[in-house]
Amino acid sequence: MTQIVRQWWTDRTGREQSLLVGLGLIAMLFIVYQFAMRPLMEYRAAAAAANHDALAYLKDVEESAADIISAQNLIKVDAGADIQSIRAVVSAAAREAGLSITRLQPVVGGGLDIWLDNTESTVLFDWTITLHERHGIGVTRAFIQRNDDTTVRAQITLGGGGTL
Repeated sequence: MTQIVRQWWTDRTGREQSLLVGLGLIAMLFIVYQFAMRPLMEYRAAAAAANHDALAYLKDVEESAADIISAQNLIKVDAGADIQSIRAVVSAAAREAGLSITRLQPVVGGGLDIWLDNTESTVLFDWTITLHERHGIGVTRAFIQRNDDTTVRAQITLGGGGTL
């Protein structure tokens, strides 16, 4: 095979050989450009576009996060004042009713979670009615479990405007 190609090459004139070498170089340049350089340039352009899109998305996310944080801070300020007043009223009313609050915890968005252990159910219900009627603090959620004796254990969420 090599013999045939050599013979074919030597049968060509110098001018034909120069044209064939030039054609071979042009073909090599085309192949390198088409299958190596062009895909790399397209990949680079696609990566730059993806980067631009990601930066625009990041800017939107940061703006949204800033809006959310400022809204949360406003809620915390408003709810913080309400929580303190609710906490004071609830503690005072519990002392008056003879209830022992085990734990108090503020709830996100306003309100107060209260845990009571070993409480008479009638005293608990009277206390929640008193809170609602006198102070407008209603029960928004309640979990009450009977103990082994005549008492109950309760976790109650209280807040302004809650239901009884």
